[in-house]
Amino acid sequence: MNATILKAIENVAKKIRKLTSCVTSKFRPPLSTNPSPEEITNFQRNALRQILEKASKTSFYSKKFRTLGTNLQEVYDIKNLENLLVTGDDLRLHRASMRNPSAFFYFVQPTSGTGGRPLEVDVTLKQMINVYPIEERTFRLLGMHPKDSLLFILHRGAPSYYMALASMPLTSHNMDIADYKDLNEQIAKMRGKDIVVGYPTPLLRLAQHPKIQEIAKDVRLVIYGGEPLSKEGRKILEESFDAEVRSYYGSVEVFGPIGWTCSEGRFHMVSDYVLLQQDENNNAIITCLDKDRGTILIRYAGLKDKVWIYDDKCPCGSNFPSFELKGSFRHLDGLRIADAIYNSDAFKNRIIGPYFDFTMGIDPERGKRVVKIKLEKLKEEANDDRIAFELTNIIIHGSGELPPSKPLQGLEDMLEFEFEFVSPKQVDKMKAGGLRRGFDVN
Repeated sequence: MNATILKAIENVAKKIRKLTSCVTSKFRPPLSTNPSPEEITNFQRNALRQILEKASKTSFYSKKFRTLGTNLQEVYDIKNLENLLVTGDDLRLHRASMRNPSAFFYFVQPTSGTGGRPLEVDVTLKQMINVYPIEERTFRLLGMHPKDSLLFILHRGAPSYYMALASMPLTSHNMDIADYKDLNEQIAKMRGKDIVVGYPTPLLRLAQHPKIQEIAKDVRLVIYGGEPLSKEGRKILEESFDAEVRSYYGSVEVFGPIGWTCSEGRFHMVSDYVLLQQDENNNAIITCLDKDRGTILIRYAGLKDKVWIYDDKCPCGSNFPSFELKGSFRHLDGLRIADAIYNSDAFKNRIIGPYFDFTMGIDPERGKRVVKIKLEKLKEEANDDRIAFELTNIIIHGSGELPPSKPLQGLEDMLEFEFEFVSPKQVDKMKAGGLRRGFDVN
């Protein structure tokens, strides 16, 4: 989208911020800042029953329920609905027959495509209003305050960019947006900011800047989301920014928050908006609980993320259920590469930066798919062959801390990796940074 148009959108969003903040301040989230476990359980049961009753009135779900032989009066939790995972193909082919029967106007929300081919979901105005107070509470639990000065580092034009604009009334009276590919813009706008929010990829690149503590001397909180971050990467952000680091876990399909990290580093579930469970493979299964949704019932295995739900109460004191989220290797045939690079010795020793592009093609002579990865190289004394060997080994076999996903095992026979190392000066000319780059199969 034209940069002038995007700037105009940002200016309009700033002008309507005061008006919308007056309206949304009258709404309250269904659950308090720290509800009792009984309140959470009862709310989720009732919310799930309302969702199922509405969904049963649509042609798509009524057929699903008949196939499953489900009696809605007997549903007290999601366990009776193991087979009700909605796939991307369902949404592409049957979106109209999955719509909320009581809603008449929809916004079409495209997904980012991070976990696969993009798709579309329907969002209603009532749904957007419902999520506002829940997001506002989530921001406060993250440590944000309406008077904070914020910098959002986002890809202008991506779905998350528009969601950030929609959240402006809840976040700050002094909020700027910097494009995540433009390092100079990020540095210029960071001065004087209290909080920096962005994907780990640009945050980690900023952390490599030799004067980051001087540039970000007022930053007290760094919030990341949209990509997994290893313990090594988190430590780099904490030390480089000299600030507390927390995470926001959301989803375009959910159109709102799923979880946030507390002072103890645990994720906590946004229990009045989603129900989070795990299957036998510890995959995260997310069920949306807002009865005013456009696509009325969304229940999906969240992007191959692994989740472990804690049985004990979090030391931070919150009663919202806590869980641990470990991103798998996505974005390579649907799997993510960057976890491996974040965990590599080359990255930890600042030999390579987190920015990279890659393409995938089929080499007819070798009979294999060749993944060509362009990486930012920070130190000239490093040997490219050594880095390439290390990265290939980590991508295929896992890092030791993060076990490799099943589809990655045995990739030696299917894939070959070719690495090209570029200087930091070339990074801003690359097509995209980090994980947000897709691939082309010839």
